Amino acid sequence: MPQFHGIIAPHPLSILPHEANRTIIGEYEDLIKNYLKLTKKVGEWQPDTIIIISPRGTCYLEGITIHNPTTNQFIAKLAEIKQSDLTFESDKNLIHSLLKHCQENGLTVIETDNETLDPGAIVPLFYQTKGLKKTPDLVYLNMGHIRPEKHFQFGQILNQLAHTSNKKVLFIAAADLSHKLTKASPGGYSKLGKAFDKEIREDLNQQNYERITLYDSFDMDEAGEAGVRPICAMLGFLQNQPHHLQEHNYSAPEGVGYLLSSTFTLR
Repeated sequence: MPQFHGIIAPHPLSILPHEANRTIIGEYEDLIKNYLKLTKKVGEWQPDTIIIISPRGTCYLEGITIHNPTTNQFIAKLAEIKQSDLTFESDKNLIHSLLKHCQENGLTVIETDNETLDPGAIVPLFYQTKGLKKTPDLVYLNMGHIRPEKHFQFGQILNQLAHTSNKKVLFIAAADLSHKLTKASPGGYSKLGKAFDKEIREDLNQQNYERITLYDSFDMDEAGEAGVRPICAMLGFLQNQPHHLQEHNYSAPEGVGYLLSSTFTLR
């Protein structure tokens, strides 16, 4: 019987082990501590396949990007942090089924043969594959600049397809919240920043998932968020699964909202 879990994973490059991050790593201490707790849980569970959707990399206006490399392999390049590259086999069967079913359901997707993972995918995968005995297969996606409810529908299709397997599937939504929390934020300051982060955290805790899919595009842009669409894809994937989404950490170093949540229970 298939088993599913989900993670909302922030992806600041500052939490990767690198000499350049030494002066600011203290600001991320709680986030890293909880990331490592989650790493242990994922290691105990041992997923067969990881699905990850990132707001960075190749994001198109028309739809979600599905990467389908001819090499059947994805690469996380880590030379900059003096680590060995991570490689993953693509879950070819799931990717092909996904392309087919999106077309049948009238959901626009863009297929590429890209094999190189973007930073939004690299950071969560760097941590969440540390405790694994076997490298899981990977489905690598980039969000589209389409409505959040379309991402939710996409997640529902993935759920249906994953149910036909007998696999443990982990869905990671690579997601940062507002980039406009303070005057020092990379996106500048907006009074909507803090209100937005508070709102989405409350809606996630109360499982007001439909409400999240209907967030106003102007408010999302004004808050400088980079997470609603990936999160909605994960919520669609989990919709028909008994689950409790637990918030493990929220912090805002350097003026960006970082939320770490999952369906795993951490103590």
